[in-house]
Amino acid sequence: MPSRSRHRGRGDRPVEASNTQAIERDQCVCSKSFTSFRMTLRKIRLTAAVVLVCAIFLPLSRCSRSDAKSSPPPPRSLSERFFPQDDRNFDYSYAYKAIGFSTVGALTFSAFVWPLIIVAMDKRMTKRRLSWILHVVELFLCGWTFYWGIYLTPGRWLYGAYVAMTAVAAFAGSALVFLFEGIRNFVDQRRTLKTSNHLA
Repeated sequence: MPSRSRHRGRGDRPVEASNTQAIERDQCVCSKSFTSFRMTLRKIRLTAAVVLVCAIFLPLSRCSRSDAKSSPPPPRSLSERFFPQDDRNFDYSYAYKAIGFSTVGALTFSAFVWPLIIVAMDKRMTKRRLSWILHVVELFLCGWTFYWGIYLTPGRWLYGAYVAMTAVAAFAGSALVFLFEGIRNFVDQRRTLKTSNHLA
């Protein structure tokens, strides 16, 4: 009887080892897939930040003049159709026109440029323990940029406003994903620390 139990114990070891190797293999695959997902999100953030900066030079809205006469619009070239300028019928809103050394100018500049600054600091900040707090700040800044975009576009929205708001929405979505990941990692670290202290 003892010899049989020893034989069973020896036979169970390869099975346990194979199960452990399978779990480690699955964890490695999940880690690689999530790493590639993070790289994709970083590319989306960078693209959204660059697009938002480019939106500074795109027409955001069109507002009709109060003293405009009912006259046919003057003929426009192709560049004037994509980048229209003020005429006797309409005023066109551009973010670069609001940028200056005033308070409104500084707020307008920061509303369109801050995501690019965040992306430049991304690698440094993500290595910190409480990096998820940065993503909370990002969500608040996205909301503020959306509000400021509405402030700059009192008339009918043009394609520049849609481009800017889409870029802000993409950046906010990536920040939300990174926020959930950071909170999960923070909770896992606290659990691991409590477990190690309990075992000690």
